[in-house]
Amino acid sequence: MDTPLLLLLPFLAACLLAPRHAAEAAVTSCAPRRCGNVTIPYPFWLPDSSPPPSSSSAPCGPAAFQVNCDNGSRASLARSFRSGYKILGVSYANRTVVVANDNVQTDASGCPVPKIDVSASLTLAPFTASPANSQLVFLFNCTSSSRPPPAGFVNVTCPGAKAVVRLDTSYNNTAARVVAGGCDYAAVPVVGVPGASPTDYPQLLRGGYMLEWRAPAGDCMACNASGGQCGYDADTEAFACSCSDGSSRPGRCGMCKSICSLC
Repeated sequence: MDTPLLLLLPFLAACLLAPRHAAEAAVTSCAPRRCGNVTIPYPFWLPDSSPPPSSSSAPCGPAAFQVNCDNGSRASLARSFRSGYKILGVSYANRTVVVANDNVQTDASGCPVPKIDVSASLTLAPFTASPANSQLVFLFNCTSSSRPPPAGFVNVTCPGAKAVVRLDTSYNNTAARVVAGGCDYAAVPVVGVPGASPTDYPQLLRGGYMLEWRAPAGDCMACNASGGQCGYDADTEAFACSCSDGSSRPGRCGMCKSICSLC
């Protein structure tokens, strides 16, 4: 047997053993969908809003990437600590998603002042706050009201609120904890705007902040390039590439035909 053929044997075996099952349902349910002005493709997914009465909506991606679409226009992460992560935009090339946390939103006058440490609510794997974010640091409930606030802090604009805020150029929760001293604090990452100042905190909070995600196993771009459609095998909880012949593959379509053509 020729040496090149011997090298191909493991790949041929993988092709023969790879699951090939009907993928019509996956192709239908895993197609990119829209919620308001946000497109939701794999690995993010929207559950079917109207499944048949006798069946439940099969997942079309990892549980952490499930998205709710409230009132048909508001996309938010469904599986998140403290909830309320509204999706403002997604970059699939950079694997980043911009979200606005409902728990730290303010009105036009800057009320109410955020009082939660947002980093403590970012325990929703596989998402982490991007180091590209800026940071708002709020100090309140200080033990000494006579001491001037640390450098860079200004009074918040919320009437009657005894709190100060500072805008840092990078997200660093440890630095926020150190500067807090005898005060309670809240550190909130924000996307940031060139030329923004601490007094712009209401607008910055509404603009949200950037999360990065670890991509689940499976190459969606390679699947699409092979003529397939990215899907999800709920039985194995794994990525599946749905092919035009009605089968699905763990990688991409046509791979086995390409290998066999070399035999």
